[in-house]
Amino acid sequence: MKKIKIYSAILFLLIFCGLWSYTYIFRAFKEYLLTKSSKTSKAVIIRDKNYLGNSPVSHEYTYSYQFNADVKLYTGDSNDPKLVVGDTINVRYVIGWPSINDPK
Repeated sequence: MKKIKIYSAILFLLIFCGLWSYTYIFRAFKEYLLTKSSKTSKAVIIRDKNYLGNSPVSHEYTYSYQFNADVKLYTGDSNDPKLVVGDTINVRYVIGWPSINDPK
């Protein structure tokens, strides 16, 4: 019984550290790609909502944006609750990989 508790604690720590590392590494890799080879485009705010956190009371959200690259439409989270549907923003995306994008 004691070994099971130890193994489950180790497994939990490995999963937690793995998820944290993946998130950190992905963000760093995304920023590297956007810095190294990116292009800027105009994007329009659309009606897709992205709810912030676990706030059951305020229900804060941001809208998504949509832009055209390589004759396809791509979307992303604006990360700005002040923007409204129809606003225009600049986004940067990785050349050859527009699904990796960020508001500028």
